[in-house]
Amino acid sequence: MHSGAQDWMPLANARPTSVNEPAAGFAKAPARRWSTRRRALVWGTTAGCVVALILVLPPLFAGWAPVLHRTCKTGTIAADEPFWIPAILVNAPYEGNVSGNASIPPGFIVDGQGFGSTDGMPASNGSVGGVFFHVWLALFSLVNTTVWGPGSNVACSHPFSMTATTDFNGSQVYSGILGNQGNLSDSAEPHSYNLTAPPGGSTVYFDNGFVSANTQDISTCGGPAKSVPVNSPEFTVWVPFAIGNRTAIVPYEIPFDQMFHYRFPSNGTWAIDNLSAPGGPGGGWAFSYSTCPP
Repeated sequence: MHSGAQDWMPLANARPTSVNEPAAGFAKAPARRWSTRRRALVWGTTAGCVVALILVLPPLFAGWAPVLHRTCKTGTIAADEPFWIPAILVNAPYEGNVSGNASIPPGFIVDGQGFGSTDGMPASNGSVGGVFFHVWLALFSLVNTTVWGPGSNVACSHPFSMTATTDFNGSQVYSGILGNQGNLSDSAEPHSYNLTAPPGGSTVYFDNGFVSANTQDISTCGGPAKSVPVNSPEFTVWVPFAIGNRTAIVPYEIPFDQMFHYRFPSNGTWAIDNLSAPGGPGGGWAFSYSTCPP
């Protein structure tokens, strides 16, 4: 049994007799020095890490990169179907009228004859009119890719892209009235139509009805009739692609410059849903009518 502090028996001649002398039987350790080879290895490793950071990090951030940069590329095709797409949709104010015209930019329809501008689309007294053209829409995936060479880092802003191509009938066009006259409000307007014009089929989905007033009312109570021009640079539709056994509804922003001219008769008030207001689908105006106070 041991008691008190633990006994410790050193090996014979193992402890140094002073801090500057090694114990007997032990050689004095040489001073540590970095060999030229080890120094080169350390510097080489450090430089390699720096180079790796230069190559790898820039693609992760916005801006310009000198060696590698990130870009958005078109991937595989996910769906390909024919649809009727609206060039313009117009809502006529109750007891008033509207005319609309859309300018379609060159190159929007790939490999097609294209459209310079649609004919004016008139409608009157609460009715709805539209101009549609029949095309094939192809849905492609978008993929972020890192590529060699200097350039700006641009990541994909959407998961998909779409292209429109002429259909086998040469992009048929339908123009006409889509609803009856006499509607006081556009709140019940449909979000799609089944067109019987050749080759038939459904339109894409759209949002062209009245939801709530977001612009000052047009009132002619006690005053003359009014005429108001409106411009919209683009609008959004939603395309219902069949992918496998499900339907994927994909938004599609269409860069058509649309011009509208609304005419309001005297003695009425029209609440206005400006579809091109921030957060809206784009397009012209939708209305809800009320009579003037007695």
